[in-house]
Amino acid sequence: MKNQTGSRFSEVYDFWSGHLDWLDPAPSDLDAEIRSFCDHFVSADPQQRAQMTESLDSGDSYQLQCFANRAAIFGLRTSDLQGLRHGLTAASVVNASSVDPRDRQGPLCRLYYCLFSLGLHPRREFDEAAARVEGEMLEAVQWVRKRCSRYRSGKDFRNEMVIPVKTQSGAGFIDTWVEPYDSTADLVGSVLQLVPILRADPRYQFESVREASFLPFPLRGVIVLGVAECKALLRPDFDLRAESGPLFQQWLRLLVAETKTEDRATRLAKKADGHWEASSGFVGVARGRFVGIASVFHPVHDGQLVETRESLERLREPLSSAIEDLSRQRRRLGGFWTRWSAD
Repeated sequence: MKNQTGSRFSEVYDFWSGHLDWLDPAPSDLDAEIRSFCDHFVSADPQQRAQMTESLDSGDSYQLQCFANRAAIFGLRTSDLQGLRHGLTAASVVNASSVDPRDRQGPLCRLYYCLFSLGLHPRREFDEAAARVEGEMLEAVQWVRKRCSRYRSGKDFRNEMVIPVKTQSGAGFIDTWVEPYDSTADLVGSVLQLVPILRADPRYQFESVREASFLPFPLRGVIVLGVAECKALLRPDFDLRAESGPLFQQWLRLLVAETKTEDRATRLAKKADGHWEASSGFVGVARGRFVGIASVFHPVHDGQLVETRESLERLREPLSSAIEDLSRQRRRLGGFWTRWSAD
């Protein structure tokens, strides 16, 4: 049943409250409500299930996908099979016509990885989920099951953009942009050490950690082996500009990159230090073949800026510390502050 706002659920997952944080999701009462919805769906007959799916609009489907991602994180931390089943139900029950086709497989792939890494029979669980859905979501569930069932190592799931990591809070996931990623050191581990800086600043809401093989547009031109970054968005209450809103969102990113030579690293750091304009600014530091960069984006036409060239200088020392040991480090696949894969 829809509420007065037209949504099936009584509330939504809120970015500014940390509900969409893939490293350490904040608690939400909506989890219990969606678990109840999933239980109702599983116990319903085929006709009732079809009606439940058809009644979901894009907002409802998005909340279910958010829940599925949260269920993957919590399930991976606690080996909770029932929690992962709730997530799988939520990811497969979404109204396919109300979500971007490119978004259907993401939560399903993360859940398959979790079941696989915990030894919880992912093929069987996906077969049971497929038996309860139809149409395009049935195709999505079957596609993920067929593709992921070929993998023999947790590292293979990188092909599906599934990159698990361990932090102080437990297991989580980071995002990725593009292949290939050829860094010889644990750039993600280095960036994870910078996340607490973003979390501690009351002006910002931590968004995500990502890895990629290219630099932000103003810094391109220097070849890199890999880039990892953590990103936070400026909270609306601290936006001092005359023109703001979603299309003018301000953000702060902390990046670590590896280049092929020390000369390129030095050149990239100097390029970052020399760049400041109305829409973006950078601070850069180099150590060996590695570069640490603080990047602020502030699309602005008038008004006061929260960050300036001088204020970004506070991040130079943390960036320097984060990359200090990377020159002597080889990539680690186990342990703390690093990737986490089940083999």
